[in-house]
Amino acid sequence: MQAEQNEQRQGSRRRVLKAAKIVYSNSAFVVDCVMRDVSDQGAKLKVDESVEIPSHFQLYLKADKIVYDCQRKWRKGSELGVEFIGEAKAIGSSGSSRIEQIARLSV
Repeated sequence: MQAEQNEQRQGSRRRVLKAAKIVYSNSAFVVDCVMRDVSDQGAKLKVDESVEIPSHFQLYLKADKIVYDCQRKWRKGSELGVEFIGEAKAIGSSGSSRIEQIARLSV
């Protein structure tokens, strides 16, 4: 019950297992991660513990072809809590943006 009392999330979360990429520094850096759960407001990610993650970044979900602007809220070892800033953006097929280029190269 203690964990429920400490819950800060406003919406309900759903368990997922989705490959994702953290993109930052004007798309110069890309870090692989896994989305473990998601709500309308944010998500929990699993990343390599040795990788530093900035406070603001984009989260690219290849399977959904979307990208979120995110703010890091907490980190405990390899787990990272993020808040979505605004709505998800669909990745277009124009190929003009750096994130679209990353999307084409992702396997």
